[in-house]
Amino acid sequence: MRISRWTVRMALLAAAFGAVAGGASAQPPDRVESLTREADLVFRGTVQRVGAANLKAVTPGDDTAVVRIEELLRGSMEAQDFVGREVTVKLRAPRSAKPGEQAVFFADTWLWGESLGLVEVGRVRPGSGVRTQVAAASQRMRENDVRARVAGSDLVVTGRVV
Repeated sequence: MRISRWTVRMALLAAAFGAVAGGASAQPPDRVESLTREADLVFRGTVQRVGAANLKAVTPGDDTAVVRIEELLRGSMEAQDFVGREVTVKLRAPRSAKPGEQAVFFADTWLWGESLGLVEVGRVRPGSGVRTQVAAASQRMRENDVRARVAGSDLVVTGRVV
């Protein structure tokens, strides 16, 4: 079995993080942590229109809104292309958004088309610490993934290719 250099580095980092876990950094609030874990995409956005959609496949209703993505906090490289653009969001609760509202949206990818369709998992006000909380939760998710890979491995080695 061949183990990549990246896997070895991640295993070493996981071991190091495990040794210092519980150090100086404060835990983010449970809400941001759990929403980050649930969502494919986390972004700061501004509601443009409520009861609207910019995807032909979506019928506008009380549970849809067009939102401009201002900043991507977590998501795929493909989602980065939508920063500065409007997307359709299927709201978690009908009539829960207002035009002009700024929020951090936690969403799952729903439809790809002439725009992007998202299903809202949750939403929080954009406070000074939300970006940091999302980044910390995302980092913990990556560390947990590495720990799980290491724990499930028969052998983890380190070395140098010459």
